[in-house]
Amino acid sequence: SFSIKKEGAGQIAIVGVTNSGKSSLIKILTNVDTEIAGYPFTTQLPVVGMMPYEDLLIQLIELPAIFEHMNVKGGNGRQILSAIRNADAIILIVDISIDPLPQMNLILSELESANIRLNMRKLPVIITKTGSGGIVVIFQGKRIDSKRKDIVDLLLDRKIHNAIVKISDNCSSYDIIDALNYNIANINAIIVANKGDLDGSKENFRTLAKHYSKQFQILPISVSKNLGILNLKQEIFKHLDVLRVYSKEPGKGVSPKPIVLPKGAIVQDVAKHLHNRFLKNFKYAKITRQPTKSQVTKKQVGINYELQDRDIIQFYT
Repeated sequence: SFSIKKEGAGQIAIVGVTNSGKSSLIKILTNVDTEIAGYPFTTQLPVVGMMPYEDLLIQLIELPAIFEHMNVKGGNGRQILSAIRNADAIILIVDISIDPLPQMNLILSELESANIRLNMRKLPVIITKTGSGGIVVIFQGKRIDSKRKDIVDLLLDRKIHNAIVKISDNCSSYDIIDALNYNIANINAIIVANKGDLDGSKENFRTLAKHYSKQFQILPISVSKNLGILNLKQEIFKHLDVLRVYSKEPGKGVSPKPIVLPKGAIVQDVAKHLHNRFLKNFKYAKITRQPTKSQVTKKQVGINYELQDRDIIQFYT
């Protein structure tokens, strides 16, 4: 099945053309049993494995190879694209023992055809349709290019008569139009340049970097030589855009199991995760943070305090 329930700290899709090393990569990262062969399109169905990283498990999915016109042809093309859309982040694996540009062109064109965009900036506007109340525009940040009337006109042109438009920063009419396109998926992605131990790979890596280093972080690895794998694990975690928080109860130790939340999460999000009583009876929370090995800071904070990775939190009600 291509509908895979998310588990662990996040779901990462491994995407690439045939024989790029997808199966070898998921095997070395998760130790999952998967078929590795030299003939094309070995993987016909998703292969799922869990990658240990520090005190977390991250779900990796090896998907069947990208092929031309997969969004319109028969077969499993649309199912593959749907699984990619559902992922929290993407690894684009490229074989740099051969020319990387045709591989990248194929991958990106197929994703674009399915309205999957990679590493685009987060839109500064959120539009929520409502049942009544007209169009309400809330300016949360700086001055914007589009005036309120322009925004209302854009929505009315698309037969949207009731909505809340929240704007957090400078935005243009193009941002408004993109925000109205609910089919667009914007997903974090990294490029993994595989087979970096083979002849010609250095020149091909330079070519890849020349064309794509502004949009993507590019990580050179060799699965067969076990080179660059530890660094890759670290970058996979970073591109999930999550943080870990550890709860502490009075008279007890710190929970060894982290609560995983999106970056930008606040104390209120932890309270909701743990129990409603922490929200209902909230007085304050104490945060213990260790910015360096030799430094520990403690502070009393409110419900809207923004958290960082590895914060320890104790609630007082």
